[in-house]
Amino acid sequence: PLMEFFMTRGRLRSNEYLVTKRDVKGLLKTLSSKRVCYYLPDQDYGRKRCEFAPFFAVPDAATTTGTLLFSASKKAETLSLHCT
Repeated sequence: PLMEFFMTRGRLRSNEYLVTKRDVKGLLKTLSSKRVCYYLPDQDYGRKRCEFAPFFAVPDAATTTGTLLFSASKKAETLSLHCT
């Protein structure tokens, strides 16, 4: 809880507001209003809730389909970001 507090406080310094991980409606509302929105899924959602695809030297890297689903539902433009 303490670490989460510091991370949230730090993120709010450079963002207008945060959409929590459980606030899907808030994310869709942000996309509908044509506002800039960052969706950075960097978590392992488990074998049942992810897709596997080649990623650089990893033959079966876990990834989420959430970005595609959210952007397609609101016809939002997406920018892919890869950190190595």
